[in-house]
Amino acid sequence: MLAVSPISPKLQTIFWIAAIASYVFAALASIGDSGRKNTMTIGFIALGLFLWHFPQMWNELESAW
Repeated sequence: MLAVSPISPKLQTIFWIAAIASYVFAALASIGDSGRKNTMTIGFIALGLFLWHFPQMWNELESAW
């Protein structure tokens, strides 16, 4: 059996702050005039989405078991 405990509110806040920082990095990466800016921007946005939704997905997994 998978032992999963819910994410604490403090850890959830850390995930959300990291997600917001990732969105800021995505915005800053789009300012530059390099050929890799689109790749970096999409990568930071994907990372931000993952960090924003991970605590909710983890808590849903905990309630499913």
